[in-house]
Amino acid sequence: MLDSIVIVGGGTAGWLTAALLAKRLGADKPNGVKITLIESTDIGTIGVGEGTFPTFRRTLRTIGVGEAEFMRECSASFKQAIRFVDWERAPENGRHTHYYHPFNVPHLMSMATDMAPYWALGSAGDVLFSDATTLQDKVVDALKAPKRIDDAPYDGPMNYAYHLDAAKLAVFLRNAGIKLGVRHLVGNVERVELDEQGAISELVTKEHGTLKAGLYIDCTCPTTAKTRRSFPQRCRARTKRVGRGISGSIRAGASATAIPANTPTTTRRKRFYAATSARRPKAATRAV
Repeated sequence: MLDSIVIVGGGTAGWLTAALLAKRLGADKPNGVKITLIESTDIGTIGVGEGTFPTFRRTLRTIGVGEAEFMRECSASFKQAIRFVDWERAPENGRHTHYYHPFNVPHLMSMATDMAPYWALGSAGDVLFSDATTLQDKVVDALKAPKRIDDAPYDGPMNYAYHLDAAKLAVFLRNAGIKLGVRHLVGNVERVELDEQGAISELVTKEHGTLKAGLYIDCTCPTTAKTRRSFPQRCRARTKRVGRGISGSIRAGASATAIPANTPTTTRRKRFYAATSARRPKAATRAV
């Protein structure tokens, strides 16, 4: 039975992991899982602006932090969509075009047909996806927020995420994690000891001796080469998947064959890609 976890590395990745696990596993309770995070003062947190996805609201709610406090402490603002500039066509005479990827999902009534595949095949004519499925682009253009002042935390009429200061977020999550029972150590991992089966048996630190746990999580950044070389490749938990996004324009005269509503999503995508002549060239994107 798992009774302890050691997380190596702080920053947004380390403290988000620590705070979420501490809340889920009851690190502040006598019979909870003991969670230790060790981070080095020799490696600074990169302080940049970051954007999130709407699912981040659920994460913050799970951790148990208030939305107003989070936004105030992390200099956060609302993010409702991603604006793609000049993806459809090149600028002409200094004039630019854009379209939105809204965070609101297409509204479907009970037992209704998903119309998105038909729009993708051009059946709706020259209508932007956001215009055909949601009012969110109008809200963005009007410079309005996705929620009202009296809406509940993490809820609102529009789906939304945040822009924030990554360095401030790391500090905010650290404070939340410590309140939830995370043991915070400042130090450097010198090496990683393995057992006979090749699994991690303990971490040897410069300042705190050896650290042992039932689970080790590597949240170090690429610049911490010494520590990352120590972790066996197969022992690293890889949580990030790189998605492949394909953008394209339908060929002129391409068949808009109807796709049955019960067609599996994978099949729909294959049919859409088959009707796509080429990927659109890279262009600027901006989250709004």
